[in-house]
Amino acid sequence: MTVRDGLPAPAKVNANVAIRAEKTGNRQIDQFQRTVADVLTTILASPFATGKPILAVILVANTPKVIQHGLGRAYSNWIVTRIQATTAPSFMEVAQSPSSLNGSQITLQATHNCTINLWVS
Repeated sequence: MTVRDGLPAPAKVNANVAIRAEKTGNRQIDQFQRTVADVLTTILASPFATGKPILAVILVANTPKVIQHGLGRAYSNWIVTRIQATTAPSFMEVAQSPSSLNGSQITLQATHNCTINLWVS
């Protein structure tokens, strides 16, 4: 486990999970297993299941910050998962320059100084 800024690095999410059901002969248990498998399949098909966290991003008020997400592909979504600030900031994604349109980076701006954690997918 690696540590960054005093926080342990989260484990990478593996969306390629095999879902196995046992035939029990009990109609209710078998139906429950099918329902759980259906729900897990839906969740694991979500773009968020193949995302990754980005920890301790420092944003300076009204200053664009370019963040390399490291997904190896263009990102589709991002959400703020933690905010450390003395005043509640608002966030916006800043239009990216033509050289960064391959989607390998996100440019964010906040209304107040803060440190955030992101989940990028």
